[in-house]
Amino acid sequence: MSISKRAVTALLVVGLGSAALTAVATAGPQQERFTRTICYPAAKGVNPVAWHGAPVSASQPVAVSISEGVLNAEGLGDARMMVENVTVVNNAVLTRINIMWGEKLPYCLHYVG
Repeated sequence: MSISKRAVTALLVVGLGSAALTAVATAGPQQERFTRTICYPAAKGVNPVAWHGAPVSASQPVAVSISEGVLNAEGLGDARMMVENVTVVNNAVLTRINIMWGEKLPYCLHYVG
């Protein structure tokens, strides 16, 4: 990945707002924009998660966030959850998450690209 693509991806990950998103959208070939929330069964610790069939091309900027999942919906709880890594390949978003809680918890991932 080139330095400029890494910088743009870093801007997305830290969430510098709609101006940064607009700059990213106009920086390269136009991709279809999307948002998607997918809820997953209970897990804890570090886990790889793959969304196959995503409408993406390799190295396309995609932001991913995580929330606690409650009965296949979202909830705000006390557990610390983080997205540790995101890689975009053709038709897939590969993510590593970390759920820091004593018991397994369901969770939802939110994708924006």
